[in-house]
Amino acid sequence: MVRFLHAADLHLGLRVTRFDEDACNRVGEARFIALQQLREKAAQLRADFIVVAGDVFDDHCVSRSEAARAFPILESSSGSCPVFIIPGNHDPLVPGGVWDRDPWFREQPHLRVHFLRKPEPVAVPNLAVTIFPCPLRQRRSLDDPTAWVGNHPRVDGDPNIRIGLAHGSLNVMPLPDDDHLIRPDAADHYQLDYLALGHWHKRLLHKSADGIERTAYCGTHEPMTFPGGNASLSTGWSSYSADGDAERFDDDGHGVALLVEIEAAKAPPKIEPVHIGRLRWRAEQQDVTDMLLGSLNEAPRP
Repeated sequence: MVRFLHAADLHLGLRVTRFDEDACNRVGEARFIALQQLREKAAQLRADFIVVAGDVFDDHCVSRSEAARAFPILESSSGSCPVFIIPGNHDPLVPGGVWDRDPWFREQPHLRVHFLRKPEPVAVPNLAVTIFPCPLRQRRSLDDPTAWVGNHPRVDGDPNIRIGLAHGSLNVMPLPDDDHLIRPDAADHYQLDYLALGHWHKRLLHKSADGIERTAYCGTHEPMTFPGGNASLSTGWSSYSADGDAERFDDDGHGVALLVEIEAAKAPPKIEPVHIGRLRWRAEQQDVTDMLLGSLNEAPRP
């Protein structure tokens, strides 16, 4: 059996615009605390590894200190499980981008951080698991990032658990053509036991033809909007998608990852949410009409 955590859309270094300076700093700091909590949860749950399905950073303008700070958290300490990361549409693999900075550009492999720059199968050390990473090299594209996996069909008798790692929009609704559209039957078509997706901030489990949920968006590890789907109640963050105010980019007000357990190749995954967020966002409405009327009635007359 293999057990791992699926995270995505960390958006470290995002620029918060809706609040005063102190609140903005707290929101930004919470994302790093939640990242540390992701690491701690992996240890508590005895995860074999962690996959991060893109958008570790909000963009390539993130400060050098923030980009460097993320690395030791993910690298963690001796005995920690490995982490497999791909670039997303906010931090695509482009020349001179954040991934070309130290320590991310150091000669691979690191002890525990594995930044996957190429679309090629990756064997997880000491486990019967193969990861099929789909790194993005453009902010927008008409291409399905998972298409290359079709060149590597499952061989009869192969005992390895096959995990896809991609960033884009599952093509299950009207969507912008350049939003890295992924075929809805990708897990079935490419014979994947699990397809870990990033890009959408709303957690979603998608069923295969046999009714088994093998494709999932995990949501964000730390919230950036108030629950309720009101885009005006947010940090001021916006997606690079042509319809970035769409509901799929609204989280539910708390940060999560997914704990995934797969007994063996072709076995159905067991998927559970794991709460790791630092902040819990809540929107409240209060009717103050009676309070105002009461105040007016009690006010002394001139």
